[in-house]
Amino acid sequence: DIAVAFWMVGLPASFLVGCLADVMENRSLLFLIVILIGEGACLGTYFITTYRQLYWCRAMTGFSVGGALPLIYSVLGDYYEPRERGWVSGAISMGCGIGISIGQIVAGMLGPSFGWRVPFLVVSVPAMVCSLAVWLCIPEVERGAGEKQSLIREGLPRLGNDEGLDDKQAEVEMAETMGDKGSEDAKG
Repeated sequence: DIAVAFWMVGLPASFLVGCLADVMENRSLLFLIVILIGEGACLGTYFITTYRQLYWCRAMTGFSVGGALPLIYSVLGDYYEPRERGWVSGAISMGCGIGISIGQIVAGMLGPSFGWRVPFLVVSVPAMVCSLAVWLCIPEVERGAGEKQSLIREGLPRLGNDEGLDDKQAEVEMAETMGDKGSEDAKG
């Protein structure tokens, strides 16, 4: 019953947050909200007194787990160039598996000695602190930044050459068209 609630909320959350990631300007704030919903519910699991509370805390944790992944992939798609996204996606997937393993190890080690609630406390508090640190310290990435960097690195398409511009002028024109502020080296 509880596992079903986790996934029944997590599945639509993946779609909802994935769609929001496409239209929201401030995805880092969306990330913070999604994580705090789930980790707040995880923390709340420590304090619950009824089955109904447990059910809803686990469902809201499912919202966070379901919503975080499409958002993470959206942001990382903008941070990294297309040729780097394969290993980055693999690292994220591996990190999810490692995180699940660590959570199970923590629960297995702490649960018998301190009760089943303590692992929820031990896992949720550091996760909330980390998500707040990410929100405060990591700048919002410009959409399409990975593609722009890739185009600059690989040599911009010579679109400007049709107009009789040399390669350097075409590169500057393309960078300005794409709004790339980091192409000062192309201008100089």
